[in-house]
Amino acid sequence: MNWRNFTRGLSVSTLVFGVLTFVLTIFSSPERGLSLIIVYYVSLLLFLMGLFTLIIFLLRKWWMHNEIIFTNVKASIRQGFLIALLICFLLLLSSLQLLTWWDGGILVLSFILLELFLRNKR
Repeated sequence: MNWRNFTRGLSVSTLVFGVLTFVLTIFSSPERGLSLIIVYYVSLLLFLMGLFTLIIFLLRKWWMHNEIIFTNVKASIRQGFLIALLICFLLLLSSLQLLTWWDGGILVLSFILLELFLRNKR
């Protein structure tokens, strides 16, 4: 598998989850139950993860000009997942009306420290 196939597959799956998130946003109501809310947040997480993974991977490819492109895949997926998870946590706290600026700041700082820990672990 070369990097073009990887980016095409990631783009298609991101598009599918983006359409699913859009459809759930437009045609559903949170009053329909907890299962619909869970499906919405999972589809949003997967859409954002694919989007940020694709962006980070392409930026790393463009910036580093590395011969071995797939050395960047693992870090791109991890960072894309962490950014998507951070956004979903912030949206969930906001929907429960629990988000304040310092809660958001602590959450962002926690994710930054987690990424630094995971980066230095290898």
